[in-house]
Amino acid sequence: MSMNLFFQAFAPKDLEAMREDPSLIDGWVESESRCTASIDVETAWDVLKHILDDAGFHSDDMIGDVLSNGCEFVSPALVREQAKALSTWTHATVLEALRAIDEDEGLYHQAVYQDQEDDLLAQFDMLSAFFREAAARGDGALYYAM
Repeated sequence: MSMNLFFQAFAPKDLEAMREDPSLIDGWVESESRCTASIDVETAWDVLKHILDDAGFHSDDMIGDVLSNGCEFVSPALVREQAKALSTWTHATVLEALRAIDEDEGLYHQAVYQDQEDDLLAQFDMLSAFFREAAARGDGALYYAM
């Protein structure tokens, strides 16, 4: 079974409500009723996290007892920082970093994305757009693996 990584953007008031009352998280995330955007970077998360030097994967804190594996909270300020960091990456620099990974690094689905570079670029584009658009709205975000 594959482990995918999901991101959802939320208005700051909703993000704060979930932080104050974690019992809201499962329902709001699963229904997507309150999120302003949602993406799934599928199994590319570990390779992206590694090659982007964690850009797009920083968080302010983690709630462990929700969504099976917990979730990471990303404040609106950190969303803006990550959008800026991701904007410095191009397809060329992503591919250069991908090709520089030692084949013995052991990243999750590393061989898949080294063989299917276009699929990784599509996930990178989606991640970058998610943070850029969330930052433009002033949203915070959370992400979680399932």
